[in-house]
Amino acid sequence: MKILILDPVGGASGDMILGSLIQLGCPQAYILEALQTVHAGPFEMRLTSKHVHGIQAADVGFTIKPSKDTRSYRDIRALITESNLDPSIKAWSLDIFEVLAKAEAVVHGEAVDDIHFHEIGALDSILDIVGISAALSWLNPHSVHTTTIPLGSGITASLHGTIPLPAPATIQILEGLPVRFTDVQGELVTPTGAAVIKALAKQTPIPDVIIKAVGYGCGDKEFKAWPNLFRSILCEAP
Repeated sequence: MKILILDPVGGASGDMILGSLIQLGCPQAYILEALQTVHAGPFEMRLTSKHVHGIQAADVGFTIKPSKDTRSYRDIRALITESNLDPSIKAWSLDIFEVLAKAEAVVHGEAVDDIHFHEIGALDSILDIVGISAALSWLNPHSVHTTTIPLGSGITASLHGTIPLPAPATIQILEGLPVRFTDVQGELVTPTGAAVIKALAKQTPIPDVIIKAVGYGCGDKEFKAWPNLFRSILCEAP
C-alpha cells in the first residue's frame, strides 16, 4: 500500500509542494500536459535545482504576464470543471480550491462564490494546485498524511492592508491540523500551501512504513538559520 507523507520541515507553499513532488519522481512533462489542458492563461514553467543549507531541492516557478484583473472562485471552479483534466486531477484541484475559498470567505465576511483572487495570484494558484493534483494522480498514493506544520510570525503587507502572520486565511485553514509556532520572522506557510495539506492529508497517525523515495522543494525566501524546504516522502505500508 503506497502512502505519501507531506513533511513541511521549513514551511509550505504551492511551489514548494509541487517541487517536492517533481523531485519525488513525477515527470515535469506530465504536469505541463495537465496545466495546458486547463487553458487558464499564458505562462512559462521554470524548474531548476537549488541548494538550501546544503540540501538539493527542486525550485519551481511560473512566469506570468502582469495583469490587474481578478478571478472569482466561481470562475476558477468553472474553469477546472469544464476542462478536459483527468477526473482524479479535477477532483483534487476542486477540493483544494474549495478549502482555500471557504477560508477566505470566513476571513473577509463574503459569500464563497464571490471571493476574488488577483489575476496573478489566481493563475499562480491554479498552476500550483492543478500541478500538485496532477503529481498526485501520477504517484497514486493510497493515502496522504502530514507531519506537524511550522508557523512563522510578524506582519506583512497585502492587497487588503497590513495583516498578521500567519495570514488570517492560513490560520483559518489550519484549524484541526497539528502546528507549532516558531521564532522565525516571516511567512512560512501560505494559504495555498495550507489548503493543499488540509484538503489532501488524513488527520490520523502515520502508520509504520518503509521509505521508498524522498523529494525536496524549496521556496524563494532564504532564512539564515532556517531551511525553507518542503519534503514529500513516498512510503510502502502493509
